[in-house]
Amino acid sequence: MTHENTEQSTDATRQHLDNAVACLRLVGLEHTAPEYAAALALQELFMAAVGGADLAAISPETADDARRLMFAACPIVDASINGKIPSERLYFFLGVVSGLLTPGPDPFRADRLDYSSLIAAELRLIFHKRNLKARGSPLLRDLRVRSAWARPRGETNES
Repeated sequence: MTHENTEQSTDATRQHLDNAVACLRLVGLEHTAPEYAAALALQELFMAAVGGADLAAISPETADDARRLMFAACPIVDASINGKIPSERLYFFLGVVSGLLTPGPDPFRADRLDYSSLIAAELRLIFHKRNLKARGSPLLRDLRVRSAWARPRGETNES
């Protein structure tokens, strides 16, 4: 890897870390879905760390901000998802992921990366399911009605 590529990689890592902090700052804002903002932040942390970068060494202040904001986001996200993920599991995952922001080698780095993606996916799933339910799942409802009307008389689901 050339020095230029390393510099570009470090710049990209910093940008992902900055994006994660920006998303975490959205968590407590009105008209923002905390679970979605947190999911985006987790994805950005994953992208920052996946190449093996020591995030705390590359940008110590930003890594500290991200850790502090992640801690502050926990109760807000927990309240927003209303038990869809048990509190203990949510806090565990977010705490584990924040380990990506600590300096030095980490024998559990691969696990932390996987957990960051898993919890991000779960939070996005909760967000999107809630949105569909709030709108009454109009697309699914329309497809069911069309399917029912298109079915010949006397035909049932058991056929």
